[in-house]
Amino acid sequence: MNDTFLGQMFSIPIHTPEPETLQRHLFEAYKIEIPVMRHGKDTYLRYSIQVFNSQKDLDTLYEALSETIENTELITIAK
Repeated sequence: MNDTFLGQMFSIPIHTPEPETLQRHLFEAYKIEIPVMRHGKDTYLRYSIQVFNSQKDLDTLYEALSETIENTELITIAK
């Protein structure tokens, strides 16, 4: 078994009252196209890292999510 590509695609739980609005916000404000999916009562953000992605792409996603948390109510932090 080879785990070289472990973590290439990953879904992380995210707390958002409006997954569709969050997905649209990330695209319109940051040009980031990333799935934000409902699964039962939970919501997940799924990232996929491919050969054409760079560290800068991940940094941009991190900054976009940080700014969204700080400036909107689209992502809530679980307590």
